[in-house]
Amino acid sequence: MKFTIFMFLFSMICLAPSYVSGQEKGDHLLPVDDAFNLYEWQAEYFSNIRNLLFEQGFSLARIRILSLPAFGKERSLEVTWSRSKESGYIIKRVPKERIWQHEDPDSISVDQYTIEINRSDYELLYEFFKRSVNKTRYQGGGTRGLDGYRVYFMVRDGGWKSGQTWSPKGGTKMKRLVDIYQELSKQTEEEKSPLIISDSLYRHIENLEKEFE
Repeated sequence: MKFTIFMFLFSMICLAPSYVSGQEKGDHLLPVDDAFNLYEWQAEYFSNIRNLLFEQGFSLARIRILSLPAFGKERSLEVTWSRSKESGYIIKRVPKERIWQHEDPDSISVDQYTIEINRSDYELLYEFFKRSVNKTRYQGGGTRGLDGYRVYFMVRDGGWKSGQTWSPKGGTKMKRLVDIYQELSKQTEEEKSPLIISDSLYRHIENLEKEFE
């Protein structure tokens, strides 16, 4: 069972390589490599991320976002929803120490911020991120990127679907997508429960979602 969960996570995410393809325009997320393309050290790294930053066991997570700065601490954002209870939460997790190459990852403590979310805001976020991930596609060309950040977007839609972006340029759809994630992350940490999505964030989501149609 543990092996199945382990492989499932890696089918969604892999470590950022030293190059990024087709990000000049930044209109779409890029596909995520599967578990069979991981080096041993990558598998260990993502196993540690899973154990520290994602809900364990049976999860009500419907959206998962993972941010991996090249030289900073990893962080995750999960949006959950329970149909039976008609309730959901946004959960942000930030380790107190960087997980990458840590000698004893099990010793790392994690700051967690949890805020309740209502059904209409959950549906807004779910449909938006689902549309974003469904627009994932391969692109040609390539640019170099050694310093920056990578963001993985994952949505449960039947099974898990995922896409990624690396340090998107200002003004692109992917930069606006990352900005929306970062603002949501900020509100999760700073707002009182339940979360009420701000008017400005709502407009940004609504406008970008139309461009994904």
